[in-house]
Amino acid sequence: MSSDCKWVLASGRAVEDVMFKSCTAMDAATFAHSLAQSFVLDTSDPVMKSWFTEDEWTEIVASVLLLPKPDVVLADSLKRFFPVKSTAMLREVLDKQSYLPEGVSYDSEIHYNSQWADVVIRRFLMLLEAPGEPLRTPHLEDWYSSYVWSSIIDDSLLNLPGMTVERKESPCRATSLRKNRHRRKLTTRMKLGPRLDAIIRTAEDDYHEFGAMEVARTFTGGVNSTKWLGDAFKLSKALRDMLFRLQELVDGDGGRRRRVQVVGICTAGLALQVVRMGCPAAGRGFVALVKREGVVQVPKGVAGGLAELLKVLMLVAQVKEVVRVSAEAVEERHVGKSEGINEWKIALRVLYRDVGLFL
Repeated sequence: MSSDCKWVLASGRAVEDVMFKSCTAMDAATFAHSLAQSFVLDTSDPVMKSWFTEDEWTEIVASVLLLPKPDVVLADSLKRFFPVKSTAMLREVLDKQSYLPEGVSYDSEIHYNSQWADVVIRRFLMLLEAPGEPLRTPHLEDWYSSYVWSSIIDDSLLNLPGMTVERKESPCRATSLRKNRHRRKLTTRMKLGPRLDAIIRTAEDDYHEFGAMEVARTFTGGVNSTKWLGDAFKLSKALRDMLFRLQELVDGDGGRRRRVQVVGICTAGLALQVVRMGCPAAGRGFVALVKREGVVQVPKGVAGGLAELLKVLMLVAQVKEVVRVSAEAVEERHVGKSEGINEWKIALRVLYRDVGLFL
């Protein structure tokens, strides 16, 4: 690592140096399961926090990009559910009150999130009224993905141009590209990235990844369970490769640099946690910063629980905005490159025409 490119704090210490020194002091087992080996700094990890002074840690945490502001239109639309205390009241609100304000025509750019939330809540009502009370009984991972999380997460992204959610053991392309960056011979076996339960990516053949998901069937044991910790570790490692690939795309050649984020989503039964990862500042260092949001849960009933579902919807809408902003940064960079190439081709054609050649 070039010393000129490290993330140097106000104290004069480089974050990379502190993390490297801490890694060398670990035993083999601890090192193998530490995100520090990939220079991923988890702001919720008390061990990592102990490596820095209080002032240094404050500076590090302040470098984390904030969640986008809540969708005000969506929040206004969800207010109609605040008084709901039973499934009968929920059905009455859905039947009599539209997600659109009275006299307002639908505009997908403004009202899509409200429409999506309305559909999710209608589906939630169907699950609540089902005779077997499916939300109160245990299921396998795919049941939760199909009946709960696909409508909440996958459908939220449907109006983002060119974006798709690919489920079922999708390999991380960014990791694969990193692992094979020195591959030059056909006899060398190509290495694949980790298989994730879902990847948020663009739809074209040469796609870019903006997030990933890991799914578990139960939240028993909470965030300290072996399954949850393993999923979180696996997800963070893949997100780092996604992040640095995107950051390379938007950095430019001496032009304006933009910070992007990637998102990770862990679900376990009806519980969900969002992880955001970004670089500390454009052009500074080799460190990826992780911010873990609090765990939220889809409720098993309406009485005293519908507010939890509304909280989930608002958070997912903010995650969607993170993806949209990062995708927009990448798209702007690609458009800029394309425009530059087109201008170069036009100039070349004029030059060849003037000398009597045809291109």
